Amino acid sequence: MIFFSTQCTNVWDYTVLYCGGACYTYIQSLITFDWLFNYGFLILIIVISNTALFTRFIWRKASRQQPIQWRRHRRLIIQLIFISSLFLIFGVPSTLVAIIEVLWLPTFLLDIEYNYLTYISVYGNQLYPFVIIGSLPEIQKDLKKWIGRIRRFFLDQGQVHPFQTSVNQ
Repeated sequence: MIFFSTQCTNVWDYTVLYCGGACYTYIQSLITFDWLFNYGFLILIIVISNTALFTRFIWRKASRQQPIQWRRHRRLIIQLIFISSLFLIFGVPSTLVAIIEVLWLPTFLLDIEYNYLTYISVYGNQLYPFVIIGSLPEIQKDLKKWIGRIRRFFLDQGQVHPFQTSVNQ
């Protein structure tokens, strides 16, 4: 639809945030489909698949009558929670606002969506590497060492010591 549409001609306006776009974005049914498929459907898949994965894990352990050792699976659970919650934190607000705009109120939080929510998804993508690297145990140990060094450095710099002068008699 992006390359073969003959419905419009792009007009570039460099004074606005988005100075053009794909021609299919001017057709309401196509942009609604694009939004639902690329944003709403992704959030739905993440919620369903994470719930299914967690339920499957507990179901397998229960069917084999094995105790669940949460300490042993802690790293996997933390990584799953951080990655999913990062995507949901940065994806759900704009999705909810867009659903309300499409179904009920077309001007609902329009200025907030235009000025803030369009950028939030970009920040989520930028934070994924830090979440993944931060969940590795070797990196966590190194980070704790660096944080301890930085803390000691600032604590030493911020201390006030009395100044002693020697009195010559």
